[in-house]
Amino acid sequence: MQRTISGMIGDGSTAHNLRYIVTDNVNPNLTSENVILKNKKIKDVYHELFDEALEQYNAKQNRSDRIIKDYHKHIRHSRQEKEFYEVVFQYGNRDDTGVGTPEAATAKKILTEFAEKFEKRNPHLRVFLSVVHMDEPEGTPHVHIDFVPFATESKRGLSVRNSLSKALEQQGFKGEGKFNTCSKLWIDSEKTALSEIMLSHGIEWLELGTTKEHLSVYNYKREKRREEVEELDKFVCEKQNMLSNLKEAVAFTEGHSEYLDMQIEEKYSEIEKLDKSVVEIENHNATLENSINDNNAAIHQQALILKKDKDEIDKIAKKKVDIELVENIEVKKALIGNKVTVNADDFENLQTLAQKQIATVKTTKKLKSEVAELKENNSKLAAENAKLKEHSQGIIHLQLENGELKKKVGNLEKMLDKIYDFLDRFNLQERLDEFIGTLSKSRKITNELE
Repeated sequence: MQRTISGMIGDGSTAHNLRYIVTDNVNPNLTSENVILKNKKIKDVYHELFDEALEQYNAKQNRSDRIIKDYHKHIRHSRQEKEFYEVVFQYGNRDDTGVGTPEAATAKKILTEFAEKFEKRNPHLRVFLSVVHMDEPEGTPHVHIDFVPFATESKRGLSVRNSLSKALEQQGFKGEGKFNTCSKLWIDSEKTALSEIMLSHGIEWLELGTTKEHLSVYNYKREKRREEVEELDKFVCEKQNMLSNLKEAVAFTEGHSEYLDMQIEEKYSEIEKLDKSVVEIENHNATLENSINDNNAAIHQQALILKKDKDEIDKIAKKKVDIELVENIEVKKALIGNKVTVNADDFENLQTLAQKQIATVKTTKKLKSEVAELKENNSKLAAENAKLKEHSQGIIHLQLENGELKKKVGNLEKMLDKIYDFLDRFNLQERLDEFIGTLSKSRKITNELE
């Protein structure tokens, strides 16, 4: 049994498809025989497909006139794209597969199966209405499929947008000139899909205007089996190559991961040592600061002592005996021996002068000693201050070096995270299970053919 196949892109009328509008060629008494496979609101489909991309697009706009509030309304008023598209498919004609004939019941099953698998074959075409019509007495069973095309990863406008040509291109249909557009190639592909379902029911595709010989049902099934085996062999070969590459990649990444782990541990060890050094230097710095404070306090104390001694000297100076009085003391020789005699008041003055002189000498020596000690302390403090500055510079250098090391460790950790992500993406266990299952299936089919 052979039948022709027809398929076309129509204008689309949801009201007609759902029989809200009944035309003269429709028998309302047969409308209950129609099959409504899908019936969704087109607005809901637009929200599902484009809302996220629309939000991202609007967030990037600096001008209010570029913001799109409702993408569905935007497309309805567009001159470039249609709100939705419709395709109509049928096989046979009024004479061999007319409505009301036994063949029409088979056509209903075949067209229903064809429509149910439409979105699986066309991942970039979202169906919102799908109806098989069985209520046109002068016609043949046929299916209307209404859909919204969507292209992804668009660089201009929305990242996901309405575009039939781009959607079909992303499904692998690229135009090859005026007579082989992407739409025609796609319709031909859908006809082929319909013919395969027909053949599984014992109906061959009669292509008009061609001398191509069609396979019998038995030869078709046998050929399909061979094609499946060839595809599976190709698939197994690809998976084997992929598995080999993955094993090499895993071996490399595992070795590199271990190397990075060692580097990170070493860097962490260096950072820990530097942190300890910084703490020690900071503690030493604090000790030096305390020492400087103590020395400053000592210097202040010595300054107080010097001031006190100066005040004492000033007091002594104020109480000094007039040297001229001493020079004018009248000395008389004693009558007996070598002794001399002076007036009692003069003697008291001499005695006071001598005491003051002794005190002055002692005080001067003490002050000289204290001044020398202060000079020595100041030298030591200057040396300690120089060391403190040197340590401070060392701390700054260590802090800079510590920052660089932490930055390197951060980079190493990011690299390691990328390696782990790579391993997660290529789940070896899952790939291996898939490979083994495919290999078993291939061997089973080969055994059946033999």
